[in-house]
Amino acid sequence: MNLIQKNHNINLPIRVELSYLQQIDGLYFLNDVLFSGLAYDHREQTLHKVYQITQGAITAEDDYGFFKHNSSPLKIDFDVIEDEDEDEDEDYYNYGNDTTYYQGELLNGVTYVYRNGFLWGEALWIDGYNVEAIGWYTDGSGLIYEYETDYVEDTCKVEWNYKQLTNIDIIREQALVNLTFNDQNQIKFCALAVDNIADLGNLFKRDDLPLPLNNLKGLLAYYPLAEDIMLNIQREDNFHYFVNHTQFHTIKKLTLSTQYLSLPVLTKLMDLPNLKYIFFKERGVSDFDLERMPEQERKIKQQQCDERNHALLTLLFAIQAKQHCQIRLDSSSGLLFDYCPVNRKVTADVNQNDFNYLLNTLPLEQITVLNLRQCNFPISLFAKIAQFSNLKKLSIEENKKTMDYSHEQSVDKQARIMAYQQREHRNQEIWTFLKAFQLQVHCDIKLISETLQVFELRYQG
Repeated sequence: MNLIQKNHNINLPIRVELSYLQQIDGLYFLNDVLFSGLAYDHREQTLHKVYQITQGAITAEDDYGFFKHNSSPLKIDFDVIEDEDEDEDEDYYNYGNDTTYYQGELLNGVTYVYRNGFLWGEALWIDGYNVEAIGWYTDGSGLIYEYETDYVEDTCKVEWNYKQLTNIDIIREQALVNLTFNDQNQIKFCALAVDNIADLGNLFKRDDLPLPLNNLKGLLAYYPLAEDIMLNIQREDNFHYFVNHTQFHTIKKLTLSTQYLSLPVLTKLMDLPNLKYIFFKERGVSDFDLERMPEQERKIKQQQCDERNHALLTLLFAIQAKQHCQIRLDSSSGLLFDYCPVNRKVTADVNQNDFNYLLNTLPLEQITVLNLRQCNFPISLFAKIAQFSNLKKLSIEENKKTMDYSHEQSVDKQARIMAYQQREHRNQEIWTFLKAFQLQVHCDIKLISETLQVFELRYQG
């Protein structure tokens, strides 16, 4: 259920060029309608005044629009800087890359961009750097599509799709917050890495943005969670904070980065009553890193990775048994596991230690489809697949960590022939096993070789 209410009453006036308005009998019109909003009087590419107009009549004026520079009176069209850059022999204009200059000095002030008679954007500049910027839709709605700050160790970006908030991204020295919203005004992605999250305070320097609240606690409580949500939370206190300040129990599909979270914390997931799918992403040591470690170090680190992966799988199996949901684990150390109880299907990319763990943990008799990706399993180990007594489809894929044989061109012909023969012999051994297994279990079989050759044989019972 979407609990979104109307946004707080934030004034979003239409912003136009004064010269774009039609003046009749002292009143200002826009498209034959009495104008209400802000009119920017810029002449000779310099802003002179901003007039507040209500029902065609000027009711107030100011020297600035959205931004005000505290020490520089410079208020110019951004086109001036672009034109100057084209005229200079030296590249004074390095927008978005380095510092920006105006008349040979670091730019300090406010710049404006106009499109089709409407104000498109304002930017605040300090010592040549664009530290704040805002953009409006140029359709006469007055709606903001983007607000951004870029101070040292303090940046933020907020994006809207017309009236709909789509993204909040904040990076500070000790805080990272990212919220992404779907078209139902629900949080669909959240990343948190915040020291002292309870004391985070206001998220933005300004309080005149079209946001319901200016703090994380309020936003998490205000916006419902999507039924299908992704979380990347890098501190355990941040995870507790998220659970305590959201409608966490409503989640149906959860993708969670787990590398920073302990098992006692993750056990809270057992209590999600509506869970249909849960996916753990474990991003610790990668298989790429493992391959390049000295042998003894690699063995120790691989064992640690296996223990962590198996502990996560044990928790996933417990969640699955309670909630009857689909479970998935993708570990950067090389393990991929997916179990869909509805289809009675298991997909696994595992090492030998993982495979033996799964044989002792899975409800083998309930599984009818097994897709197994492995690297150099001994043929004798494949015999244990017979424990999957009700299989209807079995696929075995040969997995090499590096599927690249270009190096073979640098060795002699005899060595290439030997490598080819070894692969063919391996394929023949596995295919012989699969055909024998098919006669025993009566299932379809498939082999995907190391070189991506595919061999298939349907059971003709």
